[in-house]
Amino acid sequence: MAMAMSKNFDLEDQPKLFFTFYGCVAWRVEPIRSCANSLRQGFESGMTNGDTHTAFHSALQHIQMGFVGGDNLQSLLKDIDYYLTVFAEYNNAMVKNFMLIFRETVSILIDKGEATSIEEKAVYADADAKGSGKDKLIQSSLCHKALRSFWLGHHERCNHYMKDILTYYTNGSVIELTSRFYNGLNALRLLRKSRLSAQNKLYKETMKALKEAEVSSIADFKNKTLLLKAERSSVDEARGSDEAYDDAIESARMNRVIHEEGLACERAGFHYLKCYDLCHRVSFLKKSLEYYSAARTCYQKWGSKMKVDYVDREIEKVKAKMSDLQSKLQSK
Repeated sequence: MAMAMSKNFDLEDQPKLFFTFYGCVAWRVEPIRSCANSLRQGFESGMTNGDTHTAFHSALQHIQMGFVGGDNLQSLLKDIDYYLTVFAEYNNAMVKNFMLIFRETVSILIDKGEATSIEEKAVYADADAKGSGKDKLIQSSLCHKALRSFWLGHHERCNHYMKDILTYYTNGSVIELTSRFYNGLNALRLLRKSRLSAQNKLYKETMKALKEAEVSSIADFKNKTLLLKAERSSVDEARGSDEAYDDAIESARMNRVIHEEGLACERAGFHYLKCYDLCHRVSFLKKSLEYYSAARTCYQKWGSKMKVDYVDREIEKVKAKMSDLQSKLQSK
């Protein structure tokens, strides 16, 4: 669409068109991953035309959309390092700091930074203290700390950061809706431990926001609402949880959101692991193993060694439970 529109604009206006359309509008009606690819084109167009300001912001949006859309993490890291090299050449500290925040998140998701981290980190003093630059950098940092905490399984910490984030993001942006999704899932994890009304409220607010987004962009939000629904059913021990997880997995698979397909498989594995119906305990453990194995495959494709290692540990736990249960049954 933007390519067709660009014919009506001067060549020098094309970078701004790519950035404005694919960075701010298109994701509401087109798959986020396709927007990421177009924003990379916007960066290249901006650099060709000498519009480095728009090019650099297109680069940031490219990485954000790619990350949210589930692009391979190693590929994202290569793109980030390339952009950082370009930013350094032009001595642009602001966009460099934003990109460094993304880099740290991607590095943690790949291998907890064991082999992919770098010493350089974002420096908040470099941000423009006069305008909103410094505030936005801090907001971005909080958002990434919450996302890292979620994927690392630090649910209380994630909840802490999310409280601050959602006071900043109120415009229905990609990053706000993504944050709300993980906040809703995190709230349901905490709800399993203690049924606090605050967590229930967070879940309802998340579902409302994502249901509204789903109306215009089923490809990017349907699997999210389905997974939230499945998790809620599992927490309440309600009927239909099994089918709800399968629906979430299939939706993510159809729309090629590999990391969220893995997440849905992982949560399904946990759901079956916590089913205490003794009559079907062996079959439930087998189902848990199947879903965890599927999650492992997805996370491997995503490029997250950190999540693969986590799932491997969960698989070993399931196998140990199966062995113990089978020994008990044989001894009767």
